[in-house]
Amino acid sequence: MNLRRFFAPAKGVGAGAAMRFILIPSLPVGAFRFMRGALRVVLIRHSARIGVESMRKFLFTLHLWSGLILGLPLLLIGVTGTVLLLEPEIRGLTGPAASAGDPRPAGEILAAAKAVAPEGATPAIYMHPAHPGEAATVRFARQGGGFWSVRLDPVTLAVMEDPAGPFLLTMHRLHGNLLVQGREGRQLVGWLGVVMLVLGVTGLVLWWPRPGQWKAALSVKWRAKGIRFHRDLHGAFGFWGLAVFMVVSFSGVYLAFPQTIGDGVGTVLPLGDVKLGGPGVKAGPADGRTPLPVDEAVRIGLEAAGGGHLRSLGLPRKPDDPLRVGVVHDRGNPGAPAMTITLDPYTGGVLERRDPAAYPSGAKLLAWMRPLHEGEGLGLVWRVLVGLSGLLPVLFAITGTSLWWMKRRNRRAAEAKRGAALAAE
Repeated sequence: MNLRRFFAPAKGVGAGAAMRFILIPSLPVGAFRFMRGALRVVLIRHSARIGVESMRKFLFTLHLWSGLILGLPLLLIGVTGTVLLLEPEIRGLTGPAASAGDPRPAGEILAAAKAVAPEGATPAIYMHPAHPGEAATVRFARQGGGFWSVRLDPVTLAVMEDPAGPFLLTMHRLHGNLLVQGREGRQLVGWLGVVMLVLGVTGLVLWWPRPGQWKAALSVKWRAKGIRFHRDLHGAFGFWGLAVFMVVSFSGVYLAFPQTIGDGVGTVLPLGDVKLGGPGVKAGPADGRTPLPVDEAVRIGLEAAGGGHLRSLGLPRKPDDPLRVGVVHDRGNPGAPAMTITLDPYTGGVLERRDPAAYPSGAKLLAWMRPLHEGEGLGLVWRVLVGLSGLLPVLFAITGTSLWWMKRRNRRAAEAKRGAALAAE
């Protein structure tokens, strides 16, 4: 295979154009050119001799420099993900719990939230408390752009203090877009997720032990020092945490590029008629009609879902927007993807009923991406494993950088020693 020709600028619809279309959707042209140039330099350097050793050297180079150059942003994404996993506990430790008792109807909670919202803000999302003692959260779309949220006691309707709110908001922004506004930030984090997948695969290949060395490769010699100790930590923890690390990374890439990843999954697993993106259903024109009361819409949504508990409301922001009712079944897993009932907010007619439990396998897999990424749906053990996987980039950054530095120092010392020996002769 001629790698020079493969990565050369393509004319018409050539290999380069195909690579840009398949692998780098929506990436800015300048960033694509930089990545293509970097790949060209690395691959051409290793294209003289295609074989096991040369491929191993290439994978090592890719693994090493991807980790060294992108270690800090990868570390930030991992740590902030673990912090956000603990968001309920952080709020519980820093703020008051909600009052005991049955929550008030969603309509009353929304009315109380509107009374304290900024002028011109429109309610967009309502999150019903999932457990006793939790707050109800209402998110508003500001008139000039952006969002504003308020947490209310679902029993007394009082605004609840949220001392951890600014800190957690910063964590969300770091994890979601690294403080880069717009689609570019989301895409940046998505591509860093791709880097995590590449590091996971290349790390597994480079770590794979020879026959008879599996026991040593799967454990850490705690009394070892220097290169041996850091290599053991890097390899053993990387292997044992790889499965969860790859699931969390892949699901993060899906959340950044749902249409692209969804189309890819659809080539392997059936998706049915489940919509992965693009325009959704619309309600009929307002024509002077008055929307149904929120509580009536909730009642219709719960009936259409066959019972269950209210999880969320997606509220219409435009006259032809529908109202979406998120429902969790009593008999189901409370962390599983919610059923969504889409209603005409004026007539209460059911426009769409989406039940992930009844999806084809491909669509069901995609519906589970967010719960898996956020440590939900599979119980406490999965939540703990996802939290620990967010700390793996810290371990990898420390041990990987230490290995590179120590080997570099030893190599330079050996070169200096050889130089001194030659000079003495």
